[in-house]
Order: sequence, then C-alpha cells, then structure tokens
Amino acid sequence: MVKNQTPDISISLTGEPSLDPRQMEMRVSGFGLVNARYDAKEKILKWTPSRPLRLSPVTVQVRWKNPAVNMWQTATWQFGIEEQEMHFTPRNIVK
Repeated sequence: MVKNQTPDISISLTGEPSLDPRQMEMRVSGFGLVNARYDAKEKILKWTPSRPLRLSPVTVQVRWKNPAVNMWQTATWQFGIEEQEMHFTPRNIVK
C-alpha cells in the first residue's frame, strides 16, 4: 500500500547479465505502455506517473528481452493506494 498517488514505480534488473534498453517495456494499469527510463549503471527501470493514480490495485507489468536465449522475460506485480488518498472529498464534508 502506498499513500502517494504519484509514486516512483521501478524494478531492479541486476540479476540480468546483459540488457538492451530498446527491448524493455513497462505497462501500468490505467496508463498502458509508459515511457519508463532505464539507468544502465544501476540496472533499474523506473517511471513516475505524470498524473495521480486513481484505481487500486495498480498492476505493473515489465518485459525485457534476454539476448542470451532470445526470449522475453516478464515480471508482474500489484500495489494498492490507501483509500483516503484515492477520493477527493472536500474538507468541509463531515463523514
């Protein structure tokens, strides 16, 4: 669970011996294919939403091609957004 509606979404690919940044992609529910940036030194693929995430849970799927075996690898995970952060209730409303 996260409180921030625009969290950094990232994956460490340090276990992969050789990677081609042109053969990586990240998809985020509600956004589709996103423009994630790859840091070759740290081997981290990262993206920060440009607008608030509003649906919970958020599903992230990352694909990268393993050149050693010429096959795509996939990692998928989900995270939630705390309920009070998802709704935009005016402050003067009594619950």
